[in-house]
Amino acid sequence: GSHGYSYDAFGVELGSDEGMPANDAAAHAVSHRYTGEYMDRHTGLLYLRARDYNPKVGRFISMDEHPGSQRIPLTLNKYLYGNADPVNTIDPSGNFTMGGMMSGINTGLNLTSFARDIYSSILGNPNDDKPDGRFSLWDAVMTMMFKAIPVNAGMASSASFGQQFSGSSRSHKHHTVPVYMCGAKNQKPLASISSEGHKQLHSELYKFKVAGDVVGFAVDMLVYRKKFLGGIKTPTQRLARTPQGRAAIAAGLGYFYMRHGWFEKEEAIGVVFPVAAAKFSLAGNYHSYPSCSR
Repeated sequence: GSHGYSYDAFGVELGSDEGMPANDAAAHAVSHRYTGEYMDRHTGLLYLRARDYNPKVGRFISMDEHPGSQRIPLTLNKYLYGNADPVNTIDPSGNFTMGGMMSGINTGLNLTSFARDIYSSILGNPNDDKPDGRFSLWDAVMTMMFKAIPVNAGMASSASFGQQFSGSSRSHKHHTVPVYMCGAKNQKPLASISSEGHKQLHSELYKFKVAGDVVGFAVDMLVYRKKFLGGIKTPTQRLARTPQGRAAIAAGLGYFYMRHGWFEKEEAIGVVFPVAAAKFSLAGNYHSYPSCSR
C-alpha cells in the first residue's frame, strides 16, 4: 500500500521519537523523504549536496562555505537550515536557501532589465511614433548620413532645365518640404512653379527620398543588426520624428535644390524654401509626422 508522511517544520517525521517512521519494511524502503530529498535511514541525515542536514536538531552538521551577509544577520550562522525559516524556505544545495536563490535571480533579472532599458534608450525604439521624442543613436547616425547623400545620379543639367521650362505658362503649387518627407500639409506660402518643372522636380525628389531610405536601411543594420520592417514608415520618414532629424531632412533638401540649380530654375523655391525649412526643423506641429501623407 501507499504511505503518507507528516513532518514538523524542520523535517522530523511525526510519531517517531527517533525521527524515523514506524517499523514498516515498505515505509523504510522509501528513501526520499522531507522536501523530496534523500535520507540515510541509518543516520537519519538528509543529503543536500554540499552538506548533510540533521532534522532532529534543525542544523547542518558542517559549516556553510558561504561567508554570509552583514545585512542579513541570520546568514552569518554557518549551520542554520533555511535561515531558520523552513516553513517559507528550503535549502536544496546546502549552500543557500531557495528563497535566497530566488532573491538573487530576481536581482539579476532586474539588473538585466535595467541594462536592456539603458541599451534601448541609447539605440532608440524604431516603433516609437511620438513626435519630438528622445534623440537616439539611430537618429544621430541617420542625421549624419542623410546630410551626405549623393543626389546627382541620373539628373539633368541646369542648362537643359532652363531650355525645357522657358516656354511653360501653367503653374503648380509646390510644397518645398514634400509631405511624403513629412513636410506640413498646410505649408504657407507654397512655391508657384511651372507644371513641367513641378513634374520633373518631384521625379528627382522621389529619387532623393529613395536614396535616403537606402541609407536608412543600412543604418538599421548598423544599429539594430537587422533591417527594420515593423511599420509602414520609411527610414526618411522615421528621421522626421525629432527636430534634429527634421533639420537634417531640411539640410538635405537645401543641398538638393542648390546642387541641381532649382533655386535659379524656379526662383519661387529659393524664396519660399528657407521659411518652410526653418519652421519644419523646429519642435512643434509644422510637419505631418507620423502619417507623412496628405
